[in-house]
Amino acid sequence: MAVVVAWSRIYIGVHYPSDVVASFLATSAAVIVLAGLWNRYAPRVFARLPFGVASEAGASEAAASEAAPTQAHGS
Repeated sequence: MAVVVAWSRIYIGVHYPSDVVASFLATSAAVIVLAGLWNRYAPRVFARLPFGVASEAGASEAAASEAAPTQAHGS
């Protein structure tokens, strides 16, 4: 879809080809940077949220510890 829109903008003379290429490169760079930031910082942010959003590993560890029977010491 984006390629069709880019081609149509060049075809009707609204943009130069260099404008379209530059916007593609800028958008690609922004996606790469933001994806990297998301992958690096999102787990830390979600771990600090008060409503208990946890990763799958953390959730499975919590479920395993809850399911384990507890033994009273000193009885």
